[in-house]
Amino acid sequence: DMSSESRRALGLACTLARLDACHVRVLHAFDAAAMLGGLGLEGIDLSGVLEERLASSRAEFEAEMSAVDWNGVAHEVEFVEGSPVDSIRRAARGCDLVVMGTHGRTGLSAVLLGSTAYAMLKHAEKPVLVVRDPSRRFQHE
Repeated sequence: DMSSESRRALGLACTLARLDACHVRVLHAFDAAAMLGGLGLEGIDLSGVLEERLASSRAEFEAEMSAVDWNGVAHEVEFVEGSPVDSIRRAARGCDLVVMGTHGRTGLSAVLLGSTAYAMLKHAEKPVLVVRDPSRRFQHE
């Protein structure tokens, strides 16, 4: 999601990859359904807005990835449309380890917003390493 937590996870993934000459695959999932879910917008044509947001999100992701100092780590980046959990689970089939960041939401915000990291921990078929920014406090809401 290009947050500080996901950038920290990417840094750790690259460090681990350098230790064992591994390949890093970065995945960003754009979830249009989550953007609209629960807003009561049925019957309203938002295709133009979604296309604009999709293009903006893709450009932001590509700019972020081009700014990464890969330090010689073999890598690929992929922008997909769909549920983050489903997209990560599909991509993880060809991986040895999933490294991802977490925002540390708890309470009501975790229930309302969900937790991709928690869902991956529950459903992943591969090991999942969840990285949290230690300077960020848990969000109790």
